[in-house]
Amino acid sequence: MLIKRGVKVRPILILADLLLLPMVALIAYSVAHQFGATGEAAALLTALGTVGADRLVQFYMDRFFAQIERAEKPAPGPDEPGN
Repeated sequence: MLIKRGVKVRPILILADLLLLPMVALIAYSVAHQFGATGEAAALLTALGTVGADRLVQFYMDRFFAQIERAEKPAPGPDEPGN
């Protein structure tokens, strides 16, 4: 996803993904197991959960940074439109 955004992929980013993805997969497997999935169904749900979690984290991260940018803008003064 970072490559699509034009970010230069550094070895530290690859290492971070290699450390993070197994943990996300274990959580996804645990959730699939809680729903009673076993065997191939559990593997499929785990894979989908792992891939979907990456997108979900990216979505919430983008929203978080957008809120920070909005909060950092100065409030309009009494002479400016918006009051």
